[in-house]
Amino acid sequence: AGHGLFDDAIGHAVKVRDDFETARNLVAGWGYQLIEEERWRALFGWLALLPREMVDNDLDLLRLEVWALGSGTNQFDHMMTAIDRAEALIEADPSSPDVANRTMGCIEAMRGVHAWLTGQPDQGVERLRRADELLPVDEPRNLGWEVLVLTLALYSSGDRRGAHDLIEQARRDPRFGSGRWSPSETADVYISWFELDLPALKRHAIASCESGVRVNS
Repeated sequence: AGHGLFDDAIGHAVKVRDDFETARNLVAGWGYQLIEEERWRALFGWLALLPREMVDNDLDLLRLEVWALGSGTNQFDHMMTAIDRAEALIEADPSSPDVANRTMGCIEAMRGVHAWLTGQPDQGVERLRRADELLPVDEPRNLGWEVLVLTLALYSSGDRRGAHDLIEQARRDPRFGSGRWSPSETADVYISWFELDLPALKRHAIASCESGVRVNS
């Protein structure tokens, strides 16, 4: 219901009042909540209500779009175009370091996952580690997603020990205490699957079922 109110507010600002600035502020201010809930279609719908020129010249909006394209829908060609635009904006106007750092964290994470998926795991690991230093702690979903991909990139690069160590570090990391999901648990499932560790996969399945029972009870 809350998002329905924002849909109405954004639609009213654009269609009735022709007030794109208000609509922009609503999307920039609440877009991360849609990322947290992985409501990609809704986020793309919000962005589509804004003029393309506005999105292309706004780091906050481009960052939302890049996260959705890369970590939500795997539209990497469009993602790389948005990344190039964001980097050009940062280079042209470095006057907002907080926004620039948030955006560069996103860019490094996405360039890292793209490198990993295109057969360059070492480069992917390097970029993902840089992203970990830049991503803000007030966006735990994005930070957790980066740690998950970094774990998988380490494993696929041959550093299995490093992947397992990162899982344990993430398990104790207070940054993920308020997140909707645990990157360590998710990474552990993937690694157990890669290693065909059937006892571990059975434990994960039981824990997942028990968690679902607690949520629904």
